[in-house]
Amino acid sequence: RVTGIWPAGLATGALLLARRRHTLRLLLAILVISFGTVWLGGRPWDVALGFALGSTLEALVVARLFSDGRADRPPLRSDDDLRSYFRACAAGGILVAAAGFLTSVVTGWGNPALVAVSIATAHAASNLVLIPFFCRPPNQESIASQSERVFQWATIVVVTPFAFLPTDFPSVVFIAIPVLA
Repeated sequence: RVTGIWPAGLATGALLLARRRHTLRLLLAILVISFGTVWLGGRPWDVALGFALGSTLEALVVARLFSDGRADRPPLRSDDDLRSYFRACAAGGILVAAAGFLTSVVTGWGNPALVAVSIATAHAASNLVLIPFFCRPPNQESIASQSERVFQWATIVVVTPFAFLPTDFPSVVFIAIPVLA
């Protein structure tokens, strides 16, 4: 038994974009949505609550560490920004692994080590993939032509849903990689 899919990077991104005065309401929304998706996904309510609390705290910690207290969108332009981004995502992965482990031990649901590893991996991957979309990108022109960028985005939009199909299609997802190069 593992945790299922929860888009941790979207929760973190929402906190990165939100004004500080909206943080508490947004954290409550993240908690409710996280609980609802995990519980409606077939997990017991106590497991869903533990995972939701861990996910909410993770989003807050990653957003705070990465934004370094800035009120505007964090940049992802320099090596220092990249190191900060990786440190924040790693800290979030460790935090949510601990929450998953503790939830598993307290509720008796699943193997605590497997739950911790699976939730940490899924959340770290989600944060690493999605957070850059919420950052200030570097100021540089694209080297790809407009038609090539349209083809790249079309490929992403068509192939990405295969990653979330409930059947075994792991190799189909990698079709997009050569196109993005």
